[in-house]
Amino acid sequence: MANQAALLQHHPGLVRLLVADLQRPATSAARKTGKASMQRLRRRQAQLIAAAQAGGALEPNLDPQELAALLVASQQGLMLQALAHDDFADLAERSGRFVTLLLRIDRERRQPGAAA
Repeated sequence: MANQAALLQHHPGLVRLLVADLQRPATSAARKTGKASMQRLRRRQAQLIAAAQAGGALEPNLDPQELAALLVASQQGLMLQALAHDDFADLAERSGRFVTLLLRIDRERRQPGAAA
């Protein structure tokens, strides 16, 4: 996620293009390309989540598809905030902090004696 955020931080025009493409009619090639890109990102994130679960780094009962969708949605929210405030300066850092926070929450939940 942080790598994608870093790319967008250095090329904020990509965010503008993606937002514009997704507002086009459903049959437009630009919209289809934008949606396909987001679907690839979600699939890749789900694969990484499943690998982390298999390695014991994440709770195994989390749905990789659902968590990937939430991560991508949060990334999109950060992108829209950066676009709205014309401030892409620390997008990668904010993205990284968000993922770190999620992982910390998951880790704390899995510790013995932690509240469920």
